[in-house]
Amino acid sequence: MIYGDALDSLSAISEPIDLFINDSDHSFDYEAREYETIKSRMSPAAVILGDNSHCSPSLARFSEDNGRRFLFFKEEPAQHWYPGAGIGFSYPR
Repeated sequence: MIYGDALDSLSAISEPIDLFINDSDHSFDYEAREYETIKSRMSPAAVILGDNSHCSPSLARFSEDNGRRFLFFKEEPAQHWYPGAGIGFSYPR
């Protein structure tokens, strides 16, 4: 686990990334920059989880642009004030 500015921290990684869980700045542009930053560092079997995929299409777009599969799982709480969120999964074809 790494704490700090995500783009600075991700740029410093030299090892292959097998699993990236995105839980930082939730703007489309920042998320897109994070995915582009890790792109060259991803292992062939890398999986990306985006916890903001219910309101940002950045992981879905990254997946499409890079020939990856994308799945979206939406929470649907029963009888609760919170409408639920969703998690996106990007993985190799």
